[in-house]
Amino acid sequence: MRDLEREAPNAIFASNTSSIPIGLIREGAQRPDQVVGMHFFSPVQRCPCWRSSAGGATGGEAVATAVALGKKIGKDR
Repeated sequence: MRDLEREAPNAIFASNTSSIPIGLIREGAQRPDQVVGMHFFSPVQRCPCWRSSAGGATGGEAVATAVALGKKIGKDR
């Protein structure tokens, strides 16, 4: 992740994993406020729902970006 952070300093990192806590993913980040979880319900192509996993260290911009992306691809929260 550190290599990606150097190459894309303004990127928001979203993970769809449910088996690794977002806090654990965030621990390795230089900018933990830019790490957010986006968990899609199955089957993804038919289910309109998803949920975000933010936590205390996730910044408002990362959450807003995740919500905007969810809306853009036609998913409700």
